[in-house]
Amino acid sequence: MKKFSYSIADRITPRNEFVFNFCGEVKGKTILDIGCGFGWYEKMAVANKAKSITGIEPEEKYFYNARNEVPAAKFLTGTAVKLPFKKSSFNKVIMLEVLEHLSPGKESLCLKEINRVLVSGGEFILSTPNKHLISCLLDPAWYFGHRHYNLKFIKDLAEKNGFIVKEVFIYGGFWEMIRMIPHYFFKWIFNSEDPLKIFFEAMIQRDKENPSNFAYLYIKSIKK
Repeated sequence: MKKFSYSIADRITPRNEFVFNFCGEVKGKTILDIGCGFGWYEKMAVANKAKSITGIEPEEKYFYNARNEVPAAKFLTGTAVKLPFKKSSFNKVIMLEVLEHLSPGKESLCLKEINRVLVSGGEFILSTPNKHLISCLLDPAWYFGHRHYNLKFIKDLAEKNGFIVKEVFIYGGFWEMIRMIPHYFFKWIFNSEDPLKIFFEAMIQRDKENPSNFAYLYIKSIKK
């Protein structure tokens, strides 16, 4: 089996293309990616002529490969609740599946910080696991405290912290969730890639716009 890799080519999936398109135009924009991970968004943003793209993670080890693979992007250490940037530094902030990893009760502090570093009218795009019975039960990490949120909570959170929600999309159904079981199994037990990855990606792509999807919330908002 192939050893597990954090390279962009090995980690990117069909969902990344959808997410990039949902996050909107990048050309000429200054962008912050909170929780940048392996740097796929940075690579796409550079390719699509973003003015600048900065990714942050709490520790350098999380973006070590990304720094090498996307040298035109900037990668810094920082946390979502204490962003190391001046007021009104960015046109767009994205935070994809990070909220649920913050310490409980820190959600509002995080969004206040994002509001601070955004220009007036700047965009904020958030994704997080949806609090749905099936998505919880099919998420192996949920049994170990991985939080899911419902749409009302997220919309209220955004509006209370200075944002206007403009668009909501629910992505992923059964195949998106079930694929995580072999993914985690092979990663955690064998430190290897999932040999079923191609099969699951094909099924997820076919199912990506199913109206019955329940897995992930995607919310696009602007700063008031």
